[in-house]
Amino acid sequence: MSKNIPTAIAMTDNCLKLVRARYVRGQGQMTALEVQHVNGDADAELLPALRELARLKAVKAGGAYLVLPRHLAILKVLRLPSQDERELRQMAEIQISSQTPYTMDEVEYDIRVISRDEEGYTKVLLIVIPKDVTERFIDLAEQARFTLAGITISSFGLLGWFRYQAGRNRLDAKSPLALCNIDLNHTEICFLEKQRLIFSRNVNVGLRELRSTPDELIQQIALSIKYYESERMGGPLSRFVVVSGQSDLQEFIGQLEGQLQMPCESISPTDGVSLPRHLRDAVLEADAGLTLTAPMGIHFADPKQVVSLLPRSIRASKQNRILKRELIKLFLCVMLLYATALFVWSIRLSEKEKQVERLRSAVSELDPQIDEAKRKMRLIEYFDQYVDGRIFIPEVMGQLAKLVPEDISLNSLYLNERCVFTIQGYAQTREALNDFQARLVNEPMFRKVNLEFATSRRIFTMQVTDFKFTASLCDEEEP
Repeated sequence: MSKNIPTAIAMTDNCLKLVRARYVRGQGQMTALEVQHVNGDADAELLPALRELARLKAVKAGGAYLVLPRHLAILKVLRLPSQDERELRQMAEIQISSQTPYTMDEVEYDIRVISRDEEGYTKVLLIVIPKDVTERFIDLAEQARFTLAGITISSFGLLGWFRYQAGRNRLDAKSPLALCNIDLNHTEICFLEKQRLIFSRNVNVGLRELRSTPDELIQQIALSIKYYESERMGGPLSRFVVVSGQSDLQEFIGQLEGQLQMPCESISPTDGVSLPRHLRDAVLEADAGLTLTAPMGIHFADPKQVVSLLPRSIRASKQNRILKRELIKLFLCVMLLYATALFVWSIRLSEKEKQVERLRSAVSELDPQIDEAKRKMRLIEYFDQYVDGRIFIPEVMGQLAKLVPEDISLNSLYLNERCVFTIQGYAQTREALNDFQARLVNEPMFRKVNLEFATSRRIFTMQVTDFKFTASLCDEEEP
């Protein structure tokens, strides 16, 4: 949906249609709808109707986007020898005087790329509207006292409506097709391919003539398709789609399908669009056959595809106003951000001061415990210095108990002043003695382990081996 289009007002020779629509959970929803009937398109008829619409909330909030009828514009398909956007626009300006009865200074124009080919050519759609037309509607908007957000033509509203239906998989967006929008007094035929407008044509035959003599409209449709094919504007048409507020068009669709020899179908303008009951009862039922395709489709159009035919000076002034508003918003956001940061910083500073005060209070409460801890640390340091380098007998005995095998019995243990530790006892088996010796050697506590003697003797019927081990418990023996 185009976010740049607040409210669309479509202008025809018999009525003005105000439509406001939006997406709600992926579905189009119409939120405002108003119709003002007029007798012709003279200023005396249009101005009172525009003033009535200008009083509506939908227009006061953000202005309106005027959707002009197709017959007020000139559309030309050009094949230009460039693919650069700037060069294409310059070439199109040169073509205006030869393709239209106006000079460059007498029109407002825009272009839209249709396709590019491998030869370096680009096919573009040139949209031209006389300046006196745009200036007339700008004056009407000023007299009606509402902001003019933009000016475009109904063909791009039909393109937006097709884009919405293609998004719902209601229509095939890939194959070329013709879209025919039948209003009360006129019909517009658009040729579309890959969600792009290739060409459009206005026919002064509407629903009123269709109800009595459908042959004239069928003939005009056939001529339009013939022109499309003769100029090779696009690929072969896959189908023909009729859009109308009139529901009972089955007979006309059958005649059209027989004449064109291609699939034809009819779709309601509000198909797939949620419409509140009060709007449906107040407008659509009272105006049978009224089509809202163009003003509603503008809201669902790709903003890059919709042409804006406002004079360049007004567009530049509008862009400057938008830029000023954005700069003011940016300045206010920066100031708000600065104030917020300052406020957060002051809160954090205050919080840190409170934390420091709490820490000081906690430290003062811990002072007695800290003094007690210091006293204990001094005691531990003194004890450590006092026992440093001394041999702790319980530790030696505990480690020795882990090393003695079951078949070993100890008789005496002796530690002299030179840190030499003597172990005496007897072993029931030679293997137990060897195992004990190996354990002593591998134990870091016992250094320089030496077997002084190992003598066998008999105790009653048991053969034992008396032994004596010496080991140093210090790094170096004291003198």
